[in-house]
Amino acid sequence: MIPQKFIFITIVFSAFGLYFYIRDILRGTTKPNFVTWFFWMLAPFIGVYFQYKAGAGFSMLPVFLAGFVPLVVLVVASFKKNAY
Repeated sequence: MIPQKFIFITIVFSAFGLYFYIRDILRGTTKPNFVTWFFWMLAPFIGVYFQYKAGAGFSMLPVFLAGFVPLVVLVVASFKKNAY
């Protein structure tokens, strides 16, 4: 099993990448595709649901982040209105 410190490293890298992508959306240099980002959000959230039902602990956090980051992108892009 992966040590828990790797989970927190994953959180840092996810937040770092999300910052730059959100910055580019707000600047108007990036135009995300809603359908693509929706499916990138949906699949990990389904996985998190089943992991939660199976009794997983911190190990489901990276999977949750894999779905949460696209959710944030969708929300920001819908307010900025510069997405496909």
